[in-house]
Amino acid sequence: MKKYIGIILAGGIENGELSALLDDRKIKPLLDIEGTSMIQRLINAIDQVDLISEIFIVGRIELKEIITSKKPLQFFENKGKVIDGIKIGYSKLPEDREAIFFTDDIPLLTRDALVDFIFAVEREKKDAIYIFVDKKTMEKTFPGSTRTFFKLKEGEFCGGDVGYVNRYAFNQTINLIQKLFSQRKNTFALIKLLGLWLTFKFLIKRLSIRDIEKRIEKMLKFTISFYCSPHAEIAMDIDKLIHYNRVVEYLKKNNE
Repeated sequence: MKKYIGIILAGGIENGELSALLDDRKIKPLLDIEGTSMIQRLINAIDQVDLISEIFIVGRIELKEIITSKKPLQFFENKGKVIDGIKIGYSKLPEDREAIFFTDDIPLLTRDALVDFIFAVEREKKDAIYIFVDKKTMEKTFPGSTRTFFKLKEGEFCGGDVGYVNRYAFNQTINLIQKLFSQRKNTFALIKLLGLWLTFKFLIKRLSIRDIEKRIEKMLKFTISFYCSPHAEIAMDIDKLIHYNRVVEYLKKNNE
């Protein structure tokens, strides 16, 4: 099986409610979680996966002096938005390599969850794979997780924080990616991007996963799969103080 490059979108300055937990630099990936920074916990999980051969970190250059890995690390500065980080990451990716993308705020990612996702990428053989977790799985692992769930015909889901987009799909979809990212917390706005008919199906609770896949494939001329992960940890990102508290509670309960 081929090996991927892991690209971590390492964010920037935190100005929200998590800023009180950070030092004067206010660099969100350095949020301390039980003695280890959020981004270092993520890298520790990636280090356990042989299917990723090296790691690119796109974000604040200060991270270069702090983060360690068993794998080769490259750092690329990004002081802009996360979408700018995606562009930078792809601009540095060798022509003959493919990438798995990560946001920096999933400190509970496990080896099993990541391997399961990479196997899905290999199995599906699509141009892009979007990951989500169903509500029952999420709430069983993280009761009161306060994720943003969207209702589809098959159930309720929240988005994950690991993804795959090959070079062809990336070049085809960068404008849509920008729109999707800007509306990522607004479920109805996201559905509206797919057109009037799918918006209507969403409102009457008849919109299916395959409806969305087919619409995106028609709009953008590439193949996509929406993969439902059985691992809640892949979707437990830290955006708010309550998410931080849920993660700390989980670690204490499970004794790391």
